[in-house]
Amino acid sequence: FEGVTSSIFLVEYISRIIICTQKKRYAKYGPILGRWKYICSSQALIDGMATLPFFIELFTGVPLPTLTYLRIFRLLRITRTASYSRAMDAVGRVFYFNREILYVAALLGMYLVLFTSILMYYLRPRGDDIDLVDDPTDFASIASTMVLSLLMLTGQGGPSGNLPWYTQLVVLLTGIFSVAMFAIPASMLTWGFEAEAERLGTRAKKRATALKNGHVYISDTSSSSSGSGSD
Repeated sequence: FEGVTSSIFLVEYISRIIICTQKKRYAKYGPILGRWKYICSSQALIDGMATLPFFIELFTGVPLPTLTYLRIFRLLRITRTASYSRAMDAVGRVFYFNREILYVAALLGMYLVLFTSILMYYLRPRGDDIDLVDDPTDFASIASTMVLSLLMLTGQGGPSGNLPWYTQLVVLLTGIFSVAMFAIPASMLTWGFEAEAERLGTRAKKRATALKNGHVYISDTSSSSSGSGSD
């Protein structure tokens, strides 16, 4: 299988080298220097490192590392497409116009993790109760309870075992606080994306109407949320 895929990649690699001078970017250097410029480009280097080791090892017998996984970097080419750029611009606008509330939510989340981890450490199981906990190292230090608190706030787990009532109370309060911790930024992002989708839909409708009437549409700049005008 590796031989078949490497052969296909090799044919593609050689074909790219042959026709690369059709681009103005390399044609201005001539047939030899232009192809050398392409071979030294990042895309060609990744393709070469991912394809050539198999054939070098096949004909020389020298064991070389398999670098086929490097071709995954070719996925970065999608970031240069217009549709991807427009999508990322929309995401950027949503985060920009809601940056203040997201910053406050992140700050409150950090304080909440710190507060609940300290509270859980000082209200940890003690004495005979520690033997009823499945993993006593979860409460060994504030750093350990901070990991435990973060897991509980994100709904990924919590302390297991027969916990005393005061530790159970901290776990209960952490679960309640986690709702607000994620509900606020999630609602703001949802609101922002809905407003951005509405803005893009309105702009597309105006552009279609302008083209239908034979006019040139000039897009206006607007925010992703109704509160952006205060910035």
